Amino acid sequence: MYRVFIPVLLIIVSLTWGQIEYQPITGELLDHWNTAFRSFLPEVNYYNSGKLPEGICKLIITGLEVEWDSLDIYLLGIAPDTDIPFLLATSGYRGDYNFTKSYASYDEDDDEIILSFQMPGSARWCSGCYRWNMEEGSLEFLRYYSRDPSLEAMERVDSLLTEGNIEEAINELNGMFYPGNYYSSDEMISRLLSSINRNALEEQAGGNYQGAVDLFLDLADFLHTQEEWYTAFDDSLDYVESNYANYMSLSEYVMIMNNYAFYLEQTDDLSKSLIVLRKVLDLYPSRMVAHLNVADVLWSLGETTDAQEHYNIYKAMMIDRELTDQIPLYVEERITSASAHSVTSNDLFSDIYDYVIKDGVLFASMLGDESDPDFGSGILAMDIDTGRELWFYGTSGAHSRSYDTPWDLRVKDGRIYALVNTSGLHCLDSGTGRLIYLVEFSETVIAPYILTEDVLYVASKTEVIAVDLFTGETLWSFLDQAGSMGMHPTITNISIDDGMLYIGSISPNVRCLDAGKGELVWVSTGVMDSDGAGYANIAHVSSNLIFVSTASGELSILDRSNGQAITYIEGCKVMTTSEEAVYIYDFYSDQLKALDPESGTVTREFVPMEGMSLYSSQVVCCEEAISFGCRDGTLLLFPIGDIRYGSREFVVIDLADSPLQISCYEGTIFTASETGDIALVNTNTFEVIWEIQTGIEITRPLQLYNGSLYFTSGSSFYTIRLDP
Repeated sequence: MYRVFIPVLLIIVSLTWGQIEYQPITGELLDHWNTAFRSFLPEVNYYNSGKLPEGICKLIITGLEVEWDSLDIYLLGIAPDTDIPFLLATSGYRGDYNFTKSYASYDEDDDEIILSFQMPGSARWCSGCYRWNMEEGSLEFLRYYSRDPSLEAMERVDSLLTEGNIEEAINELNGMFYPGNYYSSDEMISRLLSSINRNALEEQAGGNYQGAVDLFLDLADFLHTQEEWYTAFDDSLDYVESNYANYMSLSEYVMIMNNYAFYLEQTDDLSKSLIVLRKVLDLYPSRMVAHLNVADVLWSLGETTDAQEHYNIYKAMMIDRELTDQIPLYVEERITSASAHSVTSNDLFSDIYDYVIKDGVLFASMLGDESDPDFGSGILAMDIDTGRELWFYGTSGAHSRSYDTPWDLRVKDGRIYALVNTSGLHCLDSGTGRLIYLVEFSETVIAPYILTEDVLYVASKTEVIAVDLFTGETLWSFLDQAGSMGMHPTITNISIDDGMLYIGSISPNVRCLDAGKGELVWVSTGVMDSDGAGYANIAHVSSNLIFVSTASGELSILDRSNGQAITYIEGCKVMTTSEEAVYIYDFYSDQLKALDPESGTVTREFVPMEGMSLYSSQVVCCEEAISFGCRDGTLLLFPIGDIRYGSREFVVIDLADSPLQISCYEGTIFTASETGDIALVNTNTFEVIWEIQTGIEITRPLQLYNGSLYFTSGSSFYTIRLDP
């Protein structure tokens, strides 16, 4: 049994020394003393030798582990002329203990020895109390107790926040030990903000706007808060991908920011109010009242041109929602121009995740909550000209209102195929919404799936299934097992080419199957994964090679015939692929490189202008150009045919001040920023041929159909007619 030795110094009450003969320690205790004691804790004389038994200059209490929750306790005496201690008394201890942080003390008033342990990574203390009878040589166990000061502080914080005592709650939080083990700082900031906002609304009701402002200023005293809490996130994507979003919705966070800006405006702190309001629009560009508030503050600051821009956006959004009669009269008086293009919308009953337009019909996957019958999840068919609902197919189970939900919606030969959360793949009749068949899995399905002329291939975390495209009958299934170890890796994606189906997995490796039979042909060897992230994603399959990327930032190039690694490229990210090239971003050189799909060699390089990074861009190959939608709202284009070693021929177009979504259609690039700026760019001339500012947060990529642009925002579906 593993044994641990802990010496701790004690203060012992003065007792009359009796004629007791103490014996030096022997056996296991002696062995442990000789091998462990001196290397663990120093010896310190912590007691007045005049009060100790004759011949003893120091006392030490130590414990040997008996079971996981049990110790044998020994009281030892140290003589000045020997290295071997005397055994004075023994007892036991039962409870939690931590040898690394163990302490002992003597309570003179109660004549008690207290042995205490602080538990790992927390403020919790566990203690045992003893009384030493020197005359009888006994160590009597009195009681065991435990307390956690930080847990007690959290209970006080809960009560203080309920009562609205923000300052006292923050003081409690700042004084806690190991605070990160008792609460998430993001969770606590959200709770503080919610409590502050409730109290601020009460101050507002009483007309005390300065009091409301002061409540928000108290938050700066919380040690885990940035100096200005409302600057913590750059945009909505930054927010929803953060841990903070687990505790407070984006809409609530923005609402609290908007309230704070209003209080600042009421106290004539217009400059700071404008800063907060602009951050509101960074996070939530489609918030109507924020555009109105920004316009009002800008107008008060004398910046009338910028104010008119926001008044126009606010007016357009109000009209779209049929709230024209609620637009304040002063807004009309201050507006001097209007948008050149009309934007119409259809407000639906649930948030739109994905959509396809086919033959004048919108097919949309809706994200809802089954607890609300008016906010359903499923597939909707709607006539895009009239806005009339044609049919709705509801899916069972609630879906998170998040764009991480794995929907993959496609229309083919009069049927709709939809990968719906974890329930499986639904095949519907596109004319009626009738379910034709359902491919079900017991675990999360993986997007995207593959449609061929007559077979559907779809994967879950550990299984690939081939289904007859017309009947839904399973043709074969393949359970992805990690070789002889029998482990079940998670599948990352699947790809098919020339009768072979390739599986990427978190093993990390690639498996090759006969797509017709589902039989394993080979398992790859040598996929590079230096950081152990365990992620093999099939980026591209050519006639000779397979390009496999990992989360560690490596690209493995495999021989397609047998899966053996041919070469590696470290420090890179696959940006996009085409039949002509595999485009990667090189972390070390900050360059875009084009690889030959058949040989894997670098054929072309592109060096962006200084200060511009392509890493987080959205990338699209569009006929004669490659387009980058950069996070700063810049559209970067360069011609495919002119990319040469050292070439710097490219075009930069500034379109917005927020990240761009980009898509391509018949030689035209469509871009949309998160703040609603939309532009069309000709890929042959690299000229902006059309631009509009909608002021609407665009959540899904633009689609062009029959002379109109379509996009979504939340539960709204928007149409922009492109006038000649």
